[in-house]
Amino acid sequence: MKHVSIAISFLIIICADLVSQTDTKVIWKGCVKIAEDNTPIPFATLASYKSLTMSASKADGCFELRLDKDDSLRVAAIGFLPRTISYNNAERDSSGNMIVFLEVQSYYISEVTVRPDQKPIELNLPSDIGSRMSGVPPNERRARASGPVSLVYNMLGGGDAPSPKDLERMRSRNRQFQQMEHMAGREAIETLSGLEGEQLDRFIIYCNIHLKVSPTDNTASVNGRILNLLERFLENEKDKK
Repeated sequence: MKHVSIAISFLIIICADLVSQTDTKVIWKGCVKIAEDNTPIPFATLASYKSLTMSASKADGCFELRLDKDDSLRVAAIGFLPRTISYNNAERDSSGNMIVFLEVQSYYISEVTVRPDQKPIELNLPSDIGSRMSGVPPNERRARASGPVSLVYNMLGGGDAPSPKDLERMRSRNRQFQQMEHMAGREAIETLSGLEGEQLDRFIIYCNIHLKVSPTDNTASVNGRILNLLERFLENEKDKK
């Protein structure tokens, strides 16, 4: 009976100690706000010195923690001066909830516009490209910059504007080039030959080497030459096999 009494007394002491420890836990409930305008600070860091745990306020700046009454809470947020509070010295509102005011440490901005860094494009154009363009009639300036004959002149020719005679000669060559492209270009060769794929590419190269077009030619004469070259090309293809 004596041993039973001792065991019961021991259990009572343990339970009392546990109850006393449980009683030290209290609810820390409140909000973190900006001292200047009372605006809530979302996701502020809350660190307990005694339990060595961390938490954060909600999106509305409010928090609710269960900590020891004699604990201390370190409250911090980016751009604000941190502050340490205790359960008894914390400011409270009319409802008894804590209010933790943080002072602004840096300028608090509500919006940031980010512009990507645009690297300059180096075109490596001639220094006198503007003067070269000015020597051509306005209605021809775009053609002179983009046409194959004018492009060669602009890149390799002199800086002075061409004479009327030279300009007319360049125009004539440009027209010849466009005429040849129309009568003996890739689309025309593909339509006449009926070839495709790599075989078509080889035949186009063959035409570039052997086909001659003069200003007096027309579509019919050029087509006849292409067909003759096609016959020779196919014979060569058979011989290679």
